Amino acid sequence: MPARPVLLRGAAKKYSPDVFNKWTDKYLEEHFGEESFDVEVGKKENRDDPLRHMKMKDYLKEYHSGDLYLVDDLKASMMKDNNLLPILKQGGYTDNLGEAVMWFSSGGTKSGTHNDEYEGLNCLFDG
Repeated sequence: MPARPVLLRGAAKKYSPDVFNKWTDKYLEEHFGEESFDVEVGKKENRDDPLRHMKMKDYLKEYHSGDLYLVDDLKASMMKDNNLLPILKQGGYTDNLGEAVMWFSSGGTKSGTHNDEYEGLNCLFDG
């Protein structure tokens, strides 16, 4: 059976309210400021460019005015604020989850056309 996309409007807001209610720049700095991430320099994806390794607190100081795009695994400490939809917790689905990736910028980002090797679940919190 071919894969078919589905859109669940408002689902992330309902099941991960902490992200919507708490994840301001101030909150991220206070709670996750020492976490380190790989950051792309340039908002247009170029996988050949080197990455900058930055702490969240430093990224937050630069991302509004800089040409930066944080694309990296969500840290375990950040997972407590994120919840899966109840239906995704059924039938062993979570046994096959590989990673949760955070895509975080001030906007204007572009990703090249590509196919991922795996099925993905994208959750847009703002933008």
